[in-house]
Amino acid sequence: MSGLLNSTRQIGASLGTAAHHHSGVSSSPEALTSGYALGLRLCALVLVVAVGSVLSSLSKS
Repeated sequence: MSGLLNSTRQIGASLGTAAHHHSGVSSSPEALTSGYALGLRLCALVLVVAVGSVLSSLSKS
């Protein structure tokens, strides 16, 4: 479980940094935190979809 959380944090940080730089907003700490939050939400969404997909395929077999 800790490996999953660590990976999610790293991917979230990468996506957050990319979203922050792509948006072209000021480089204030609030903007960077907002970008990280967006990245982590996207990772959480991907995780939920992946878990749903796995559970769906397990129930069919």
